[in-house]
Amino acid sequence: MNQTQTRSLRKKVLSLILAVVMVVSLLPISAFASGDSTSTTATTSDGYEYNIMFLDCGRKYYSVDSIKQIIDNASAAGFNYIQLAVGNDGLRFLLDDMSLTVNGTTYSSDTVSKAIHTGNEKYYNFDVDELTQSEMDTIIAYAATKGMGVIPGVNTPGHMDAILSAASSLTGTTCSYNGSVRTIDVTNNTAVAFTQALLQKYIDYFAGKGCQLFNMGADEYANDKYTGGSMGFGKLQSTGKYKYYVEYVNQLAKMIKAADMKPMAFNDGIYFNNNTSSGTFDTDIIICYWSSGWDTYNPMPASTLDKMGFRLVNTDGSYYWVLGKTDTQCSANKASGFKKNSFPGNSTINTPAGSMFCIWADYPGAETEANVISKTAGTIAAFGKTLPAVKKVETVESKTVTKNNVTVTAPGLTDLTVAVADAPAIDTAAEGKVVAYDVTPATASGSYKKNGTVTLPIPEGWDASRVRGFVQNEDGSITTVTGTPADGKFTFTVPHFSVLGVYELAANAATETKTINLTVGGTTTDTIDGEYPGTKLDDAVASVVGGEPTDKPGTTTYEPATLGEGTFYVSTTANDTAPTPQLTFEDAGNEQYYIKDSAGKYVYPNATFEGIFIFGQWRYSVITTADKKDATVKVREGEDGSIVISRAVTGNGGTTAYLTLSGTPFGAGGNSKSLYLYSQKTTPGGKETTLTFTGKSAGTTTVTIGNVKYNITVTAEDLSKVTPLTIEYWITNRQVTANGGTNKKIKAADSTIYSETGAKFTDLVPATGTQDGNDVVFWKGTRLTSDNKQTDTAGVDKTKAGDSLTYIRYWNTKWSFSADGKTWEDFNSEDQIVAYYLQKTEVTSEITTNVVDWGQPYSEWVAGTDNRWFWDGYVENGSKYVFLDFAVVYEDNTQNPSSFPSDNTLFYHFDGCSESNPRILGAISFTENSDYEIWKVTVTDGTSTGYSSYETFTPTYDNKTETTVWDESMGGIPQIDQLQYIANRSGKLVRVYVRAKVTEDSLTVNYYDESNTTLPFYSYNIAVASGTTFNNDFAYSNGSLINNTVTNIKNVTQTVNWKLEEMSEIGAQYRYSDYTFTNANKETGNRVVNLYYKFKTEKTFVVDFGLPLHIEKTDINPALANANITEVAVGKSLYATINANADYSIDYILNKTIDGSDRVTVTYSGTNKDTGKDDSATYNLTVIPATSVYYEDSFATFTNVDGTKNVAQVDNAGKGIWTKVTDGTTQTNVNQALEELGGTTNTKNVYGYDPAYADSSKFSMGSATKVTVAADTYKEGKTQWPTATFTFTGTGFDVISLTDNTSGAIFVDVYKGTATSGDSVKSYAVNNYYSYKQNENGQWVVSKDGNNALYQIPVMKVSGLDYGEYTAVIRVAYSSFFDQTTKNEYNFWLDAIRVYDPMGKDNATYEQDNEGYPQYIKLHDELVKTGSSIDAKLGATVFIDGAAEATIAQYKNYGPNNEVYLANGQAITFKIPANANIASIQIGAKAPNGTAKMTVTGTDDPKEISSATEMYYKVNVDATAADKVVAIANKGTGILSLTNLKITFKTNPNATVTLAALTDDDQANAVAQVRALFAEPVEPFNPDLFTASWGHSVRKGDTATLTVKTSEDVEAIEVDGQMIDKYVTRTERSGWGWWAKTVTFREFTYTDTATVTKDYTVCAVNGKGVSSDAITATLTVRPSVRDWLHGIFGKWF
Repeated sequence: MNQTQTRSLRKKVLSLILAVVMVVSLLPISAFASGDSTSTTATTSDGYEYNIMFLDCGRKYYSVDSIKQIIDNASAAGFNYIQLAVGNDGLRFLLDDMSLTVNGTTYSSDTVSKAIHTGNEKYYNFDVDELTQSEMDTIIAYAATKGMGVIPGVNTPGHMDAILSAASSLTGTTCSYNGSVRTIDVTNNTAVAFTQALLQKYIDYFAGKGCQLFNMGADEYANDKYTGGSMGFGKLQSTGKYKYYVEYVNQLAKMIKAADMKPMAFNDGIYFNNNTSSGTFDTDIIICYWSSGWDTYNPMPASTLDKMGFRLVNTDGSYYWVLGKTDTQCSANKASGFKKNSFPGNSTINTPAGSMFCIWADYPGAETEANVISKTAGTIAAFGKTLPAVKKVETVESKTVTKNNVTVTAPGLTDLTVAVADAPAIDTAAEGKVVAYDVTPATASGSYKKNGTVTLPIPEGWDASRVRGFVQNEDGSITTVTGTPADGKFTFTVPHFSVLGVYELAANAATETKTINLTVGGTTTDTIDGEYPGTKLDDAVASVVGGEPTDKPGTTTYEPATLGEGTFYVSTTANDTAPTPQLTFEDAGNEQYYIKDSAGKYVYPNATFEGIFIFGQWRYSVITTADKKDATVKVREGEDGSIVISRAVTGNGGTTAYLTLSGTPFGAGGNSKSLYLYSQKTTPGGKETTLTFTGKSAGTTTVTIGNVKYNITVTAEDLSKVTPLTIEYWITNRQVTANGGTNKKIKAADSTIYSETGAKFTDLVPATGTQDGNDVVFWKGTRLTSDNKQTDTAGVDKTKAGDSLTYIRYWNTKWSFSADGKTWEDFNSEDQIVAYYLQKTEVTSEITTNVVDWGQPYSEWVAGTDNRWFWDGYVENGSKYVFLDFAVVYEDNTQNPSSFPSDNTLFYHFDGCSESNPRILGAISFTENSDYEIWKVTVTDGTSTGYSSYETFTPTYDNKTETTVWDESMGGIPQIDQLQYIANRSGKLVRVYVRAKVTEDSLTVNYYDESNTTLPFYSYNIAVASGTTFNNDFAYSNGSLINNTVTNIKNVTQTVNWKLEEMSEIGAQYRYSDYTFTNANKETGNRVVNLYYKFKTEKTFVVDFGLPLHIEKTDINPALANANITEVAVGKSLYATINANADYSIDYILNKTIDGSDRVTVTYSGTNKDTGKDDSATYNLTVIPATSVYYEDSFATFTNVDGTKNVAQVDNAGKGIWTKVTDGTTQTNVNQALEELGGTTNTKNVYGYDPAYADSSKFSMGSATKVTVAADTYKEGKTQWPTATFTFTGTGFDVISLTDNTSGAIFVDVYKGTATSGDSVKSYAVNNYYSYKQNENGQWVVSKDGNNALYQIPVMKVSGLDYGEYTAVIRVAYSSFFDQTTKNEYNFWLDAIRVYDPMGKDNATYEQDNEGYPQYIKLHDELVKTGSSIDAKLGATVFIDGAAEATIAQYKNYGPNNEVYLANGQAITFKIPANANIASIQIGAKAPNGTAKMTVTGTDDPKEISSATEMYYKVNVDATAADKVVAIANKGTGILSLTNLKITFKTNPNATVTLAALTDDDQANAVAQVRALFAEPVEPFNPDLFTASWGHSVRKGDTATLTVKTSEDVEAIEVDGQMIDKYVTRTERSGWGWWAKTVTFREFTYTDTATVTKDYTVCAVNGKGVSSDAITATLTVRPSVRDWLHGIFGKWF
């Protein structure tokens, strides 16, 4: 049947056709069948009876008139049938009642009609797409007048585009076969049920019209999807599904025959490819034989079908007339050569049933209907002349008879007998609501028992929507049917006549009944309205489970709309149910509108005049524009609700253009066109549930869910008829022999194959086999497709191809496989199933290693033998090779072998390979044994040297490249899929990590946390020979192990390892910990050893500032640098916000003042680099405050004068409003230095110092919070003076601010706890005004205009509070008493707060950092405590001024009296009393207005300070044994501010330290030290002449004289610290001849008694007392005479 394929026309030999004119008398024959008419056909003596004219009116729409013309042409040519293929791709004939019930779901007639119509338009959109039922009635009646019968054709299961589209959209199920757009899946229950229900409608209709034949098509299955080879039928057969096609065709034939019609089908699907093993086709099917095939598309030959008993109609495709294919349009000349007995494929059929000429419409729009009729008329006539004469078809019309209010319609009906009958019992009927009639129709020939239409009255009071019909069968059973209620009556179709009637469904009865057919193990689904999740049935036969309910698509309807502004759907038809185009109306006034199309463009009709005057004409068009200017149209409403859209066009007499609509595009014309407006309404669809039915065992069961009753039938399959599968045995491209064969057939009944879980593949194939005498072991199962099979061709290795299979099953009538036992895939009939094997080797002694590719072992070369061929030939003298090593790694990290090459190093030839073409070694697998189990496999890359000679070959492996390729978490067999080499002379090392299994002989190593010895945190075993134990001297020694080796069962020495970081299987919690190995012991007869550890998982950090802490993972534990971390998680904090960063660091950000220990858990998770396992390590992170903590202003809460608590971000926000101000050096994202309690960082930073503040030269961190107050700031409408509040725990605090000549007073109240009002604990007032400067004499004097602001000044220092929680309220209030600014306003800046003793005053925690029990001495108070005069003898601190000319002076300071300000050249000195308990001495210092240089006498170079932040600096003096006088001077240009002297103690001193009084000497020395600090630097002394010599060696005990010669600028010499100033002046000549001159020098002498040879240090000193660099003079001492004699003769005695 040439519908989609182009065939080569076969050459036909033209023959003469004798015209035989036969006069046949037509005799009337009565034959009645259900329908409006019946027909009979006269048959020739050889059984020939059908001359059929075929018209493809499914693809192309033909009108009634066109079909009548074709009937006329065919009738005149001698045809007695016209076959109307109304269903072919399209379905272009719709019944009046298209309602369908599919699997119990009823779809309304309108819904089905629309769905079919949509499918037709999708295929090809004609102006008119379908014939109506009345039109078909007309066609059938007209054909009857011509003596012709109508053969309906609805092609299925292929060529059904429109039906398939409707089926999928209505059922919500994918009904297509593998994505075909025109073929249903015959294995899909829903697709089959929908198609057969639809077909039944057409069968019933045409049978009722007296049609005798019905063509189901059944050809070209999914040939749109599979366009080559054996195409769709071949695909069905290759997947084992062809039998479903056989069953489907037979079922349709049964349906057709049940309606007293003969089934017809095209030939290509019937026993395609001569396949007779998938089922038997019904031989009552009349075969329309059109093609014997092409290429590999092989239908069964016509002769074979004839012999099988089929009747054949010659439908030779070479005589087709195909619309749109000019090369396939049979001419009249060709048609005249048709022979009814000559079938395609050179088959001769002596007794054909008939012949058929076909007009196809492969390209529906290629020609008009009229052209088709015209072009085919001659061909039809010529073809008809070749056919034998047959009798015309007689018809009998159907009649309708009504008796006793019962109406029956049937063919030839003449009478009707109706009697009321006893109501039968119907389970689902409401009580008392069954009415029955005994109905017997009659025709002229007697009673009529076949099908017909019945209309019965509905009793009053019944619910018409729940009425159903029924008919009683011969066996007494009842068949219920649906129908149509209307006007108090119920109309339905019955298959036969007997007792029939109507009933109403009971209230609780299912309104629908669905049949579900399953095989054991089979599944299918059905969708039901409503919500029914969960298990609904689970008995021995079947289970039904509802899925999660989903939303149903809503129902869209269209209602007539009234003109107005808005968007409407538009149609040319009143009461249209599916208008498509849209228009949006915008009112322009005066019946004028702007209208827009769906694209948003303005639309209006227009006209242009073409020509001149009366010789011209108007041309109409639609204008679309984005601009609505001049786009107005007039809209006139009609009485019937229609509208007319027009626009007046001027010029040439003018005209009116009207908007028209044809299909979906808008047009324009000169005649008025009525349009109708509709609004769209969508009704929600509610919920629906998909039910899954699973067959469990053979039998029947029922379940009612909602309004649907499901009748479920489960049948068992005859496994003996299932085609077995063949499994082949291979090792790459070499076949394996196992159990006497190279393959095995498995049957569905074998093992547990016939089950949902299937059988393990390993249970179906031999575990071992042989190949060329080598032992092989099973590796894996693989499914290979037909185009990718394993063969023995050289180089063909499919081990990496195909699909892995671990399980095989036969279930739900299908062979399938699975890799995981969960997801299953069906086999195709041409698949190859392979069991792949590997060769066993002995490259590892602990486990068995199996390989695909076996190389040449290193052991095969033996020096001095003929085996040199291996090196010289196989690897071409070491120039072309790669190598492979294997090693086993035990749990203690012992590796066997420990070095390479070994005897088992394998070599492989390498030639011409590269990265794009690597040398590949096939799979390697590993098998455990009774001694060892495998937990990991890795591969490490290597290189080689010494390859010029076999003897010097040396491999080297880079352990950094070690990669895990398998571990036990992956499951399955330990294996490597393949190894790739891209470089010559490169290598791979395969390491197999093993654990020794527990046996009665094995030894055990346990690892314990000494804090919990109940269970070890890790254990492993060592496999040893019977009787082997640990060394008797195994022991712990100085943090290590001794005698800790043992020889294992493979004669390998293993070492018990105490280093946890080297134990790859130990968890991260222990490997990445700070641990101490503390002990070890033996037990159980030296068969068990135990190792003990102490772990430190806590880190404590100290915060002395409020800045964030940034903590790297290595700060927690340095070992984490090597950890493969994937996530860090932190616990909750009491004082901070903690952020985990992408680099696995964490940020600890204080959100309030800290006063205690903040313990947070930090967990690092990741993958163990060695084992590949997920692992984690948890640490306890503790943060504590230092003895004082410095907080930024952001820790305070600011309240404005108006009661608001916001801080303005711009200056000049107004009086009494707190504002954030900056100094241009604002620092953000700054962290404080990380200081671990007791850690080494504290040797650099004392508490109170942080380098983050080193550059804070003005505001702390570059910003502060400022407020300005004036006399009128606090007035009516304001609630309070502005305040800054902070809560802290401790014993005191400093308020840090800026002081300048605009500053004023603050008032501070300290409250207990968190109170901010009431009775205060302390109250203070302080004036922050500062405007002074130093005069030319260095004295401080008042300067109102001074521009010398001091930053970060502790303007308020509160101390001596009892330890506890307090709240400080700083109130900034204006008072003229404090106003020194002369501006009637002043400012206050809150820059920072320092809190003291946040964890208590005497906390021993800080002893670890030498910061315990700090005591603070306020230097300012010490300096001025004696008043305005200086009493040097009594004072403990003195002020020194004058730099190099320093003297003790009087100290005066102005402004906040909490600091000592030292200008350049000024210093203070004090004495620290001796105290062995002192841990450290620190000085608080800063530079409030520049850069200062703080110098402490006796210490290193000056400390340059540019930070205005008060920080503490260590004073490196030791006062533990003696009093120490300390002088601190400023050598910088800016002011040096000194605040406190901080002294910390080793233990609690239980006493207050005070400075000691300075004595006169102390003061004198201090002045001298200060003078020295500022004295000009001394030039170095380098005398012109300076030599020293002892002259010669002397004996021990003799006097030696050192002679020193110097130039005249030397006044003395110093020998080993002894000063000598006496000398003799001498002269001597220097040089020769004329150039000689006299030199004067001084000669110093020094004598000493010689004892031993030694060096003497000699310095020259000038008149200023400056010494030169020292020189060395060596005195050589020989033994005394006594010693010399003793040395000679002493040995005699």
